[in-house]
Amino acid sequence: MAVRMGLQEPIVRGVTASIAVGTALYLAKLPASAFRANGETKPYYRLSTAADATSKHFLLIPLAVGAGVFLCT
Repeated sequence: MAVRMGLQEPIVRGVTASIAVGTALYLAKLPASAFRANGETKPYYRLSTAADATSKHFLLIPLAVGAGVFLCT
């Protein structure tokens, strides 16, 4: 079934998992500490000098999931 869906390569499965998890987290506004009150994402503290920069960036979870799927499938 995965082959018919175009998911035969591990990199494709990893990217697909990252996009799916990232979309779900963004729609659920999780983690909450990564978002401002108006819904914008806060910048990562190592890349920004903004006062409300966070160490829990929105993209860390989707990237970790994608890497795990890539390495384990």
